[in-house]
Amino acid sequence: MGTRPARALAPLAAALAGAVLLCGPLRADRELEKVAEQARQTRELVARLSTKMESVAQKLDKTHPYYAQKLREAVKRMQGALLREDYDQFVKLLEEFKQGDALAKGQEITTDLERLLAFLEDRPDAEKTRKELENIRKALDELAKINKEHQDNTKQLQDMNAGRNQQLERLGEQIRQLE
Repeated sequence: MGTRPARALAPLAAALAGAVLLCGPLRADRELEKVAEQARQTRELVARLSTKMESVAQKLDKTHPYYAQKLREAVKRMQGALLREDYDQFVKLLEEFKQGDALAKGQEITTDLERLLAFLEDRPDAEKTRKELENIRKALDELAKINKEHQDNTKQLQDMNAGRNQQLERLGEQIRQLE
């Protein structure tokens, strides 16, 4: 995987990063309409970006199939994330002056775009990694619990065997005395 195709992806990554910046903290109420307009424009940019990504993927098909497939997968993820609907809902919330809900929706859009950018840059998905680590921690905790139970059972068996050995020694002693 050469650097030339990676450079071709850089403008796309920069456009996505710009879209992420739009969804930052909300301004005062008097600026909400301006932010809503910027969100509408960004939604259109994202739509054009999808088209451009597909076009670039077609050009890369023969020379760099890995990157072509990567771009196509990113377009699917963009459509799968329903970004247009999310942007429409974001704008509607801004227009209705529901800043809290708009902020939550903006953060959701930002997270989706950050994941998409990480995918394009071949970076691991932080949320997925966090969940995997959490699952590993749970498994380790469960393993530690099972190990403790095993150690307790082993000690109990050793104590029982020691008691049986003493009984067998006494019985052996009694048998020798009877002979």
